[in-house]
Amino acid sequence: LTLTLFFAQVHCRLDPLIAPGTPIAVQQHQDVIAVSYEAKLLGVKKHMRPEYIRRHFSAVKLVHVFTLRDEHGFEKASYQRYNHQSKMAFTIARAHLNSRGVEAVGSDGSKRGVRFEKASIDEAYLEPHLIHD
Repeated sequence: LTLTLFFAQVHCRLDPLIAPGTPIAVQQHQDVIAVSYEAKLLGVKKHMRPEYIRRHFSAVKLVHVFTLRDEHGFEKASYQRYNHQSKMAFTIARAHLNSRGVEAVGSDGSKRGVRFEKASIDEAYLEPHLIHD
């Protein structure tokens, strides 16, 4: 299970200055780490240089990953908001799987289910498995 365009979606959800449908690209340092659907339609791709996007895609809003100031006054990437949104998304996914009765009976009469394991901030593994009584 992959949360497609996770970082771009988090910004669209949390940043009130980003109007719905705005093409955005999320940068961290000098790399674009996520691109919204709208920006993809314009030809923007992940890992393009931010300055290239500014020059060639004026309709695309570049946003930086969320940051916090450290004790020396330097801005550092902060994944707190992303981690929170990830936890919410995977909680919903688990609840949906549970409400759908992930247990099923195989043709041989065995009970089957789905094992859910978070792999990263925007990915999880779903693995079918046998349920032993």
